[in-house]
Amino acid sequence: MPFQVVIEGIIEGALASATIDTDDGLTLVDSTVGPKSSPLYTLYNLAQRGEDPSLFYSHIFYADLHHACLEAPAWITAAALKSRAAQMLPAEFAQQHLNLWQSSTSALFPPAILDKCRDDYRLDAESIADGRAHVVGAGLDRAYGFSLHGDQTVTTAVMKLLVNEEEHFYVLASDKIMFSNAGGIKKAFSKYQREFNLSRCTIEAYNSQDIAAWCADQDFSSETVHATSDRQSNAFTALYNAASEGRLHIHKDFAKLFEELGNFEYTLANTGNHGGGQAKFGGAKGCHDDHVYSLAWALYSLRDDLLNPYEIQGIHCHGEAHVARLCALNGGTFIPPCAESCRSMLAAHGLYRRYRDRGQIDPDSFETFIDRKLINTGAHTQPR
Repeated sequence: MPFQVVIEGIIEGALASATIDTDDGLTLVDSTVGPKSSPLYTLYNLAQRGEDPSLFYSHIFYADLHHACLEAPAWITAAALKSRAAQMLPAEFAQQHLNLWQSSTSALFPPAILDKCRDDYRLDAESIADGRAHVVGAGLDRAYGFSLHGDQTVTTAVMKLLVNEEEHFYVLASDKIMFSNAGGIKKAFSKYQREFNLSRCTIEAYNSQDIAAWCADQDFSSETVHATSDRQSNAFTALYNAASEGRLHIHKDFAKLFEELGNFEYTLANTGNHGGGQAKFGGAKGCHDDHVYSLAWALYSLRDDLLNPYEIQGIHCHGEAHVARLCALNGGTFIPPCAESCRSMLAAHGLYRRYRDRGQIDPDSFETFIDRKLINTGAHTQPR
């Protein structure tokens, strides 16, 4: 019996027609699902309705990640599935690993996720950090001064810090720059550096050559990026993960940012012969997305910054040499009597109190805290 086999492909009418002039001609399609706009979904609906008795359809799928971990074949481990779920957008994972049909367009930040992001905090970097190691990044999404589509230029500042050793992000500023004015952009970045100690920024390349040149002469580092599909996917997946896990904090007064997040969508478009799709991002029809893109680039600027949980700005020991060698701050395991008057030890105790006050279920001892969590970022002096 003549037949064709199509592996991981999207069937077209020509494939099925290729065997129509052969007795018992057969076309086999082995594929994951695609968006509901794909030809495979048309065949699926035909099979569901039973309108074509010559069409046979087997659809293996999983209801959710938990179901997949329990029922997936032996060669797919639960750890691998959980890893992919953490690295992919929900519709991507559902389509490619749960084998569930997806609408071609999905909201990236539904109301339940936005509720997790809404917070009320002082827009002050030192107040938010409260002694914890942190870094501040900025993002720029620039439009032409008089955009026919009403696009806006937006700068955003975001703080990254560790909360119970997890990376959290606090939006410090989300500013619209009138007329896309270069002076306004420079003023905003200078303010972020002055008030928030800005460390780095990411600038979308579109219409931003002058800003990139100016940033190169500033004290903070900068990079210019082109908004390629892969880069957008990485940036928005990281933004979505932080939001969905309650690690993205947006001040309740950033109303425009919340509005754009609520109207922000992604589309899984078919690419090539693999039935999957690469996500495309943007505001819903008639809605803007400039604040969202600026936020995504701000988070993207901090992607390579690894933070230490608790930092002390220098350790200076003035104790007796034979005692100093035993002190926990100098690599020993002992808290000597001189600790009561030692400025470095008092600073370490202050950080330890903050660590304990954050509700640790099984907190480390002070000595273990110094050994495992306290990082000295300054000089270290001690008597010989």
